[in-house]
Order: sequence, then structure tokens, then C-alpha cells
Amino acid sequence: MARLLDLCRWYVDSLPIRVFRNYQSSGIPYPSQQGMRVYSSLWNADNWATRGGLVKIDWSGSPFIASYSDFKARACKWNGATSISQCAARTAANWWTQPMYDQLSYAKQGQMKWVRDNFMIYNYCNDTKRFNGQMPPECFKPQY
Repeated sequence: MARLLDLCRWYVDSLPIRVFRNYQSSGIPYPSQQGMRVYSSLWNADNWATRGGLVKIDWSGSPFIASYSDFKARACKWNGATSISQCAARTAANWWTQPMYDQLSYAKQGQMKWVRDNFMIYNYCNDTKRFNGQMPPECFKPQY
């Protein structure tokens, strides 16, 4: 995950999978004043995760186990409020501040579209039922 004061980008195996742009000036919360962490889980086949039951679950392969190999969190370590300026400084050590990461290139946008088209099951910005038609404001903003 790469985070600057203007946007967060998540990568898996060098492929962008998510971008979240900073729209604090429009009243949309953005994690610019706190540390972040990586969290993952196996989904439990709830209605949201199966697209309302369209994706059938093969329980014969249970128990389901996830593991990671060679995981490296390439990010700026959070050391309190001083991290805000340290992590945003354009230095060689802060790879995420290099100009090539200021925005997704057309190639990276294509990669993210491919990942989403082929692997994304749930997008909260498409879940009108969950939000009763009152979608979060960031869903109406461009993200990359």
C-alpha cells in the first residue's frame, strides 16, 4: 500500500487493486492523521460475498486456510504525528513519493481494471441495498 497526502494506493504483486483519493476538503474522511494496518480474512459466504447467492460455495474443500509467503509491507512506519511529514517527504527512501507514483499510468489503470474484472467480488460502491440508496460520497468521485 502506498499512501500520500493526496491518495492511497494498494498493490498486490505490483498490481494496483484499489485507489482511494483524498477528498477531505469535500467532507469525506481520509486517513491522513493516523497509522494504517493490513488486515485480511476469509469471507464466510454471507449474502454480500456471494453476490446474493449467485456464487455457489463448494464446502467440500473446507476447512479453508489462507497463507502468505514472502510478504513485505513496503510502507512508512508510523511513529506518531511526526510520521505525517516524514512519510510524505520526497526522498529516495520513500519510494511511494517518486513522481511515477503521483497517479496511475494508463498501463497501471489497465492492470487495475483487469484485477477488478477478474477477481473483485464485492464493491461497496455498487451495494445500493446495504446503503439504502444513500451511497457514500466517495462513490461519486473519481479515484484515479
